[in-house]
Amino acid sequence: MARQKVTAITKKLLLDLLAASNSAYHSEERHEFSCYLIAEDGVIIEFWLCPGTIESEGYAILNPHHLPIDFRRVGVAHSHPTGNITPSEADLHLFSQSGSVHIIMGYPFDLKSWKAYSRDGEEIHLDVV
Repeated sequence: MARQKVTAITKKLLLDLLAASNSAYHSEERHEFSCYLIAEDGVIIEFWLCPGTIESEGYAILNPHHLPIDFRRVGVAHSHPTGNITPSEADLHLFSQSGSVHIIMGYPFDLKSWKAYSRDGEEIHLDVV
């Protein structure tokens, strides 16, 4: 994973992440949405879905072994359908192994219902550009 300092996310990407989370929430099974985050020059610009990801109500299992090596990958984003955007113990474990920036989006999946966290689970600020 990249060691670049991430300070921002594009508004378009954030809206795409929130829309994907909302779509998963409104699926018949109410799945969580999860993906990897890609950054360039300190700005998160893209997300990758990971082949082999298992998503269900209440959890998602990512398998990074199905992804190519890419040092622009800086962390993960996933949804909490309950609306609680505080990291769980499982989230903290994932964060510690998956990069430096992590985003949790919660219901109702709008611009006020997301937070970014460090690999240690501390809330961090990302500029929306």
